[in-house]
Amino acid sequence: MSSNSHLQEVIGGIPCAVSLGDLISRQEIEDLLFEFSELPPGQRLAVWAERLIGTPFEFESNLPILSEDMLRVNLANLDCITFIYVVIALSRADSFEQFVRQLKVLRYDVPDVEAASGRHAASGSFLHFVEESLLERAIEQGWLTDVTSTLVTAECIIPMAVDLRVIRRPAAFDFREQLVAPVRGERAISHTFIRAVDLQKMDVKLLQDGDIIVFAKDPTTAQGDLRHILVRHLGIVKKQ
Repeated sequence: MSSNSHLQEVIGGIPCAVSLGDLISRQEIEDLLFEFSELPPGQRLAVWAERLIGTPFEFESNLPILSEDMLRVNLANLDCITFIYVVIALSRADSFEQFVRQLKVLRYDVPDVEAASGRHAASGSFLHFVEESLLERAIEQGWLTDVTSTLVTAECIIPMAVDLRVIRRPAAFDFREQLVAPVRGERAISHTFIRAVDLQKMDVKLLQDGDIIVFAKDPTTAQGDLRHILVRHLGIVKKQ
């Protein structure tokens, strides 16, 4: 199946648009979920990330728009953010169906996977902003823990705040330049980060395989709607 096409099916009661591409098959996913099941979650995340290296890059926002109730299950092409979403969901699953369910929990602000979902920018529950999906939703689920303060001394850490607002995505990563809204409402949020000039002071021995690194830019230095985005890139730790 080409990376631009998908198969529509219902998995565990969830309507899905499934596109796996050429790098991995559903059977291999099932086999690896079983093989990795005894590993701690962080190590599972790291090995899944390593397995998916080589996946073609494509901004999700440039892919065909799905219907309101459809969950995108796409491993055919990923961007830095959807790559993280997929490996988190895989690291928390023991079957393909559970992977799909975990992906929905992460990407929609719903009480459980049986709840209704929707992508409408004003009224839907789809989490367009990484600040809501990873820095809030995943932490609330107990899937991620903020360990920033354990890696450096207090003087190396700074708070960074942003006003989450309805924005128009830049054409650079959304050719439609769609309007998207924070599901949990327009509001100010703040998170702590290690200053770039102090990264060399970080105790890298404390980093673990599967740790997720969040790269941010001071919104006050940005232009236009980018002033309402904090997270600019994501990465995963895999020690050699």
